[in-house]
Amino acid sequence: MFISKFKVFNYKSYLDSGLIEFTPGINIIVGQNNSGKTSLLEALTLNFDNQPHLSLKTLPNKSSIIKEKSIIEVYLTL
Repeated sequence: MFISKFKVFNYKSYLDSGLIEFTPGINIIVGQNNSGKTSLLEALTLNFDNQPHLSLKTLPNKSSIIKEKSIIEVYLTL
């Protein structure tokens, strides 16, 4: 069994990660500093704190709706 697909919503640097697909074996995650690599690994542990997404682009204002919970979706392949 392995994690075949993964989505992160409203967690740290991810407002919506989109569908991230993994293959059996070794998968390598690369990116620039502060791009969310560690946040993704924390979410993959399935033991993460609720830390909603915040960025300069999505700072709360009077007309915005603040999502309070961080959510992940995990797809397993047997």
